[in-house]
Amino acid sequence: MLKIEPSGIVGRFCSIVAVIMTIYHLWAINFGYFEPYLLNVTHIAFVFTLSFFLYATWGKKKHKYELLIDAILTILGLSSSMYIYINYYTMVFQRRTVLPNDVDIFFSLLGMVLLLELTRRAVGLPLFFIALIFIGYVFLGQYIPGPLHHGGFDLDRIVSLLYLSYEGMLGTILTVITSIVMMFIIFSATLREFGGGKFVTDAAFSLTGHMDGGPAKVAVVASAAFGTISGSAVSNVVATGTFTIPMMKKLGYKPHFAGAVEAAASTGGQIMPPIMGAAAFIMAEMTATPYHIIAFLAIIPAIYYFLCIFLSVHFEAKKLGLRGLSKKELPNIWNVIKWGGHLLPPFIFLVYLIYTGYPIKRAAFYCIILLIIFSLLRKTTRPSLKNFYNAFKTASYEILMISIACSAAGAVMGVLNLTGVGIRLAIFLIELSGNNLVLLLLMTAIVCIILGMGVPPVAAYAIPAAIMAPALEMLGVPKLIAHLYVFYFSQLAPITPPVALAAYAGAGIAGANIMRTAVTASRLGFPAFIIPWIFVFDNSMLLMGSPLNILLRLLFTFVLVIAFSIAHIGYGLRPLRYFERIPLFITTVLMILPDITYNLIGIVIFSIMMFIQMKIK
Repeated sequence: MLKIEPSGIVGRFCSIVAVIMTIYHLWAINFGYFEPYLLNVTHIAFVFTLSFFLYATWGKKKHKYELLIDAILTILGLSSSMYIYINYYTMVFQRRTVLPNDVDIFFSLLGMVLLLELTRRAVGLPLFFIALIFIGYVFLGQYIPGPLHHGGFDLDRIVSLLYLSYEGMLGTILTVITSIVMMFIIFSATLREFGGGKFVTDAAFSLTGHMDGGPAKVAVVASAAFGTISGSAVSNVVATGTFTIPMMKKLGYKPHFAGAVEAAASTGGQIMPPIMGAAAFIMAEMTATPYHIIAFLAIIPAIYYFLCIFLSVHFEAKKLGLRGLSKKELPNIWNVIKWGGHLLPPFIFLVYLIYTGYPIKRAAFYCIILLIIFSLLRKTTRPSLKNFYNAFKTASYEILMISIACSAAGAVMGVLNLTGVGIRLAIFLIELSGNNLVLLLLMTAIVCIILGMGVPPVAAYAIPAAIMAPALEMLGVPKLIAHLYVFYFSQLAPITPPVALAAYAGAGIAGANIMRTAVTASRLGFPAFIIPWIFVFDNSMLLMGSPLNILLRLLFTFVLVIAFSIAHIGYGLRPLRYFERIPLFITTVLMILPDITYNLIGIVIFSIMMFIQMKIK
């Protein structure tokens, strides 16, 4: 998140540059026909221009003398980028991208150092130290004994791979951000600014606000819908939680539960097709899988994730005796559709293009144009120049931290490729697990969750995916499923204590205890912790296999979600005593296992418990 909002001349400068950055990307991605590496270089030039002013050097405030330092660092960053941009084709022709001269090395090292400094400022110390350790390993690994030893590399070889090639800081991972994610962020920012956010929230209120515990269900529905166009947990909390959390509290939900509902539902946006978090696009690149296939496979897990949260808030409302809002307090659905329903066709068309396999960045661009056209149809959503200005500025601001995190992750990936240590670590992990897939899956989940606590979801996926996914593949897990497993656990950081940014945002709005909110959000998001285990051992969860197997797995998982929701809330058809929860938790475990016998036993236990609840009230 942005740590400061510059004011005065600096603020106006940043705003103008941000708007230019968005316009430039709209042109360059769709009409410029840039070589990917050069597009990344110009993208990083914009990142250098904005980020030093937008992220404080230390703490949350800038002192006057820091502006001078920021200006100097900005000029140095631009010099580094422009040097490479101007000389790139000469460097390629003279093979200086492989054997750089002293000047090439100087400007490349300058760019690397400045990107690391931006990583420290914008992303935080964990990813900064991870990138620093890996880069240090390239220089010092020849002095390390044992399996981590490597033969050593010359400075020109290190620089050429980590900065001047398509495998380092300005390489493949950043390309996904500059050419694909940027387009979707522009679409999302434009839709919000043109009234899409209000339309989604009002529609969710009109459809679910009257139900028991209505505002909480509004939060789930709105976050699910908003997440399909955002993919950012924290921004989802801010966008929808500002309305839903105070209403949940007013209705009778405890503050920590209200904040947790919004945080858990907003985190689901990162796994909710058709537009998932940025890490999903990187997964498509790393696995050489068309994005629409990944979006298709992710549908059922995402539905069950939100269903569990929806049922949890329903049972909590029943437990507390909370009613919904009155019809007078809610917008009429037909008035909502009349106000903003014309904003739906661009999004529907985007879904169609994605799932038909149309080139993803083109799909986003055409839908941005279509959104602008449709927004002009009615006065209520007709954008002004200020709306365009705000949308384009917001889009550029939102891409900065993602870009910086991806450059740092690119450095880690480059080191792994250069030294071959990634394969050695994968083999070491297999040996450590004793060739036991269950133990290796547990280790992978723990690594992803711990790493995700300190770095953004993009880097939290990319780094372990380069090490843990190959290890899983060596034990027989298909490549795409191995990456999906890593992906799901890496996306849980926003609600995973102790560092849970979405929960922090929800707690801030709710005025609740941060840690209690984070723990509750993790409990509500529990399906995301167990669904990956299911689809590793039973691909039917991902709609693979025979129709019968798929149907059975969907049924078993549905029972799992209901049983868990009732058990952890403590209410089904009536309040549950503690010992009555145990059979339902047992049912949850039995539904996970890839054995139909255990699944059927779980169904029987669940049926008995529901029968008892119906008879004893």
